[in-house]
Amino acid sequence: MKTGDLVVVMEGASEWMKERGYWLDCIGDSIDGLIGPLSEDYTDLPGDASHWGVDLGFEYVVGVNQRFLVGVDA
Repeated sequence: MKTGDLVVVMEGASEWMKERGYWLDCIGDSIDGLIGPLSEDYTDLPGDASHWGVDLGFEYVVGVNQRFLVGVDA
């Protein structure tokens, strides 16, 4: 994956993020199934902190662990 790629957030991402304290209330109840482009690469961070910033149309870019992202064919 690279910045600009279009991805979909897989089922289970929201629950996983909430369990680990990575959830922001301003993004609603779930981001599962939403589609957006990768905008920031933080995959060099260790363990569960490793993530991509995904522009899902909210005020803030949402950090999502790469295990919950799948590329969308153009």
